[in-house]
Amino acid sequence: MIIRIYGVSQMNPFLSIKSRLLTFALCISLIPIVLMTMIHYYHAKNALQHRVFEDLKAIARSRELHVSAYMERIEMRAADFSTDGFIRRCFGSIIRGENLQSRKIIRLNEYLIKKKRAFNRQLIAIALVDKNGKIVSSTDKRLLGKDFSAQDVFMQGIRKSCGETYLGQLHYSPDLDVKCIFVSAPIVAGSGVETLGVIINVYSLSALNGITTNRIGMGETGEVYLVSKDKEMLTHSRFFDDAVSPEVMDTKPVRKLVEEGKEMVGIYTGYRGKTVVGVSRYLPAYGWMLLAEIDKAEAFAPLKRLGLIALFFSVVSAGVVTGLGISFAVSTSKPIREVKDAAERFAGGDLDYRVKTTRRDEIGVLAGSFNAMAEKLKEEIA
Repeated sequence: MIIRIYGVSQMNPFLSIKSRLLTFALCISLIPIVLMTMIHYYHAKNALQHRVFEDLKAIARSRELHVSAYMERIEMRAADFSTDGFIRRCFGSIIRGENLQSRKIIRLNEYLIKKKRAFNRQLIAIALVDKNGKIVSSTDKRLLGKDFSAQDVFMQGIRKSCGETYLGQLHYSPDLDVKCIFVSAPIVAGSGVETLGVIINVYSLSALNGITTNRIGMGETGEVYLVSKDKEMLTHSRFFDDAVSPEVMDTKPVRKLVEEGKEMVGIYTGYRGKTVVGVSRYLPAYGWMLLAEIDKAEAFAPLKRLGLIALFFSVVSAGVVTGLGISFAVSTSKPIREVKDAAERFAGGDLDYRVKTTRRDEIGVLAGSFNAMAEKLKEEIA
């Protein structure tokens, strides 16, 4: 017997099970969410890394210019002292062994102390050295009579022309018991022909330390320091005092500069054994390396916060998707179960039972077909 289905309402295509399943499949697909989160995270990471590198490069460049400007000033000061008229005349008299030599030495010492050294706290000593390398006048008594003939600062300085200077390497002076910088310039007689000797200015590291230890804008772990070509840390460390500072700075950027002459920007293991973000600069005029570093953990701390925020929203999105999936599953399975129950009751003899549903999707069409079939069968039986 063929049963025709009557009274079945037209199904809304947008409310079909197929459409809902597609919508549900899109909703529960967490892959787009994960991909978008990862893309955003790595984009933010690259942007933050670029900003950190640029900030460190700007700091390193600023400190480099500051150091160079300071070194140029102290060289100019040595050249200026070497051409001072009183110093040249008095020193010339002492060199020639004229009468009242001892009194001239005293006067010259007093002049150097009051007129030259007093106006510069970083200038810890001034010494006048004759052509044989012997210090004949000095602001520091510990240097008087010392033989500097084998010192590079004397040998290079005596070869210079009037107004030129020689900058020695930063090193420890056993005579003064301090790390210092020697700057020398020749003292030439008034005629400009005869070189009488050299003047040596001795500077402490306080000025350089003042430049490198300026850590404004460098957070809790950022620092700038100078390293010699012998891989020795020259200025103060933020984390160690001079007594326990590393003897050899054998880090990747230092090796790259010493062995290849190349500067570096990157992430590497610092001298404390921690991973740092750093920038190196080479100061060829002095044979020094300047490094600006900050701990990677601090530099990328905002990225960690961003990762936590992304994780939070991913979890929330997953929860919402799961909730929608459960709601959809319940709303879909309930009417199907009602049709199943109605079929069982009808088969059991309850010919008046009908499926009560207002849905307009495939399940609604199925329920309508069932009700039409049941009504037709009931009429035929009656």
